[in-house]
Amino acid sequence: MMANFRTLFPFILLAIGAYWFFFASKGNQPFAAAPADWQKTLSGHTSFVDSVAFSSDENTLASGSNDKTIKIWNVATAQEVKTLKGHTGAVRAVSFNPDGKILASGSQDKTIKLWDVQTGAVSQTLEGHTSDVNTLDFSKDMKFLVSGSADGTARVWDLATNQTLNVLKGHTDSIRSIAISPDSKTIVSGSDDKTIRIWDLATGKLRNTLSGHISAVTGVAFSPDGKSIASGSNDQTVKIWQTDSGALLGSVKIEGNSASVLSVHFGPSGKNIYAGMLDHSVQVIEVATQKSIGALKKHTGNVYATASSHSGALLASASSDQTIQIWNVKP
Repeated sequence: MMANFRTLFPFILLAIGAYWFFFASKGNQPFAAAPADWQKTLSGHTSFVDSVAFSSDENTLASGSNDKTIKIWNVATAQEVKTLKGHTGAVRAVSFNPDGKILASGSQDKTIKLWDVQTGAVSQTLEGHTSDVNTLDFSKDMKFLVSGSADGTARVWDLATNQTLNVLKGHTDSIRSIAISPDSKTIVSGSDDKTIRIWDLATGKLRNTLSGHISAVTGVAFSPDGKSIASGSNDQTVKIWQTDSGALLGSVKIEGNSASVLSVHFGPSGKNIYAGMLDHSVQVIEVATQKSIGALKKHTGNVYATASSHSGALLASASSDQTIQIWNVKP
């Protein structure tokens, strides 16, 4: 038996070496640690969870669902704090204002509601869109809210008056994602028309149209310094663009039969982009190398949205499997 092992040992070493060479040549790390560890599941919604957002306090999370409700969660205890009811259609988007006191929600019922997070009461209902409100974002200076709709328009809302400041027209199909730059001066929108548009927040004027995706643009996000934009698409790519010039800085192709990208956001450090995927995973893309460094797998349905806590220590992902998964992000 020992003689046989001694005879085979060189061949075993050769096989191991070949295995490692194969993975290295492909840029893979077969035993590399995942970029985040699964922590817990938040369950309570009775239909798809379309959106998720962290408050600035690191522990409060909001989720919006096709069950027409918004849930507020205590992440540490994994307990539901309250359920907000008022929309008459699926809740497509949720967003906290920077101080965490107000939550905005956008719905299939064509309205936006502003909620007092402490009391759970609706403080204002904003009307103007003529179709589903798919996406929302607050400005960091807390003066504005921007919304994107299936009606093909975006609206800038003045939070001092709760009135529309500007209507942004230019997309020829549904707006799927929208974001405001960290300096509160620029808006980026992504659409089913396959384009990304960059707008001046104050004037509502179109600055640039970015073309390159060959299918619907499902997610857009600014980097923490505002100098670059990430976009995700049903064409299975995540692209990185320079904000000022609109130049394409890089493109990452996600391999797989069901690798459509459904959402994107930058982590607070700006080092990674998180992409929610049709294949039930969250892809983690390293900006510096423009490569996927891992896929987080726990969901059993499409991952429609992801969000990071303010520190970046926690990641939340929302899915058609009716759950939110919480992940510990490795430094």
